[in-house]
Amino acid sequence: MTKLEDDLVWTEYLTKNNIIGNLADVERREGILELLRSLLPAFNRHIAQENNIDRDSFQCSLVPFGSYGLGGHLVDADIDIVFLGPWPVRRSYFYKVFSTQLRRQPAVQDVEVIQRTNVPIIKCTIDTIAVDISFVRLRLDTIPPNIDLLDDDLLRNLDSTCVASMDGPRVHKYVMDHINPKHLQVFRRTLQCVKYWATRRCIYGKPMGYLNGSTWTLLLVKTYMDAMNEPVTIHTLLQLFFEKWSSWHWPTPVIIGDYIPDLGGGSIPYHTLQEFEDAVMPIVSPCYPVCSTAPYVTKSTLRIMTKELDRARNIINAPQMTADEVLQKLFKPFDFVKPYINFLKIITSCDTLRSHETWYAIEFMLYMTYA
Repeated sequence: MTKLEDDLVWTEYLTKNNIIGNLADVERREGILELLRSLLPAFNRHIAQENNIDRDSFQCSLVPFGSYGLGGHLVDADIDIVFLGPWPVRRSYFYKVFSTQLRRQPAVQDVEVIQRTNVPIIKCTIDTIAVDISFVRLRLDTIPPNIDLLDDDLLRNLDSTCVASMDGPRVHKYVMDHINPKHLQVFRRTLQCVKYWATRRCIYGKPMGYLNGSTWTLLLVKTYMDAMNEPVTIHTLLQLFFEKWSSWHWPTPVIIGDYIPDLGGGSIPYHTLQEFEDAVMPIVSPCYPVCSTAPYVTKSTLRIMTKELDRARNIINAPQMTADEVLQKLFKPFDFVKPYINFLKIITSCDTLRSHETWYAIEFMLYMTYA
């Protein structure tokens, strides 16, 4: 076994370079979840009084998802949480009551309600960590402790905002369900390597025409699912990952599972999805309603990503390089100055929270101008 095949080598590199959190960071994030969940009893009492119902007749739930929920986040990553409310809890209560509760907490700063976006959120900072809290109002009397977010019946008769807000949590549940618990720690570390590599090589960021964390995660999930019979180590999974996606024949679509899911367990033919007609890098989300997870990729950014994937494949397979040399070269930061001479930098500022929300909502329009 070569040194790189030892998972400890990769983990030590990530830890030594402060790429992933230590035990104190784990405890700090757990404390944030505990703080947020401690607000639910008072929130429930307020809703019960507002609706003249028994406060013990329903429960709400706060569920982490995304990179933190998966355990594959980097040290400076934010925390994504979905607030699951039963039918008595209207969205306006979430905006008004829960945000007020947050503002009253000494440990919580910079509380903002961002409504005019596809997935509305309450943004805040707790113990220097950014937290984004979305909201879903489900047609249930109460939220059960072990709710199955992949149950399509939960989506029936929901408004479009709630359906959009369910996408991230549902994809998170899908990913967790398709990773063997014995391989979960290896998958997490591999994902952290992929995210750090993509960040260092400047190919991380959906609005800029690259891939965000959730899409890199899906590509790694696809790699893992196609290689279930292989020995699962960080090194092996990275080799397979870079090999697979550096040689993928785009625009052949990436379908994570065996088929594209329709509501209720049916399947959808790929050619019927109009959203993908002109897709440069079609990656289909694994849960109904499906969408493109790489909608802003252009021919130019795809070419750059393919070049970087090929570079990584060559490095990680180089027989003459030591483990330290592979790690240093693989994660070497991309130097913008050499290939790009000219830059355009746009800075916006505002005086009010409403103005800030407006800029936040049109941010993607600026990115699309670039794309």
